[in-house]
Amino acid sequence: MIETLSNTTKSILFASDIFGISDAFLALMEDTDLVNNSLKISPYPQPHINFKNEQQAYQYFQEHGGIDAYILALTDILKDNVHIKHVVGFSAGGAALYKIMSNLTNNNISLTLFYPGQIRYFLDKHPNSPCHIIFPNSESHFSLPDVVEVLEQQSHIKMEQNKYQHGFMNKDSRGFDLNAYNHYCRILNNLKP
Repeated sequence: MIETLSNTTKSILFASDIFGISDAFLALMEDTDLVNNSLKISPYPQPHINFKNEQQAYQYFQEHGGIDAYILALTDILKDNVHIKHVVGFSAGGAALYKIMSNLTNNNISLTLFYPGQIRYFLDKHPNSPCHIIFPNSESHFSLPDVVEVLEQQSHIKMEQNKYQHGFMNKDSRGFDLNAYNHYCRILNNLKP
């Protein structure tokens, strides 16, 4: 975790994907103009790791506790930061936040989740607050239509599926798409308190 602040007055929490707090993630923060009002959280204790590719990042993520460790760390941070009003998660960060918000009773936190593929393991969970999930066109490791079908049954969830690939918001990902990135950065700018 790059930031483990407790009782901060920042109102937005960004949970990175398996690349952690990379230059690309920091650029995203700058491009949304939310950097001064946001906590930046990574699944790793090191502040910055340079991965050669997604396979290397995924292996490192798994070796350091995977999704379960990320869920525990994010839960502690959310419990300690009562001013958080919105969480934004990418891939593993999004799936972890989905599960956490299904267990927390605080309904004052809304969610924006980008391509949270591991959400497929938590389909029995239901967040108690407004949740906007942005899925890619498809996922290579599971049937995205099956996941969407289950999530459509939840009243708090707004879903959209676009034409882009997993990782479209991460400049380090082979799925990165500049048009999608610019579009969703504009949407994220609306999160300003």
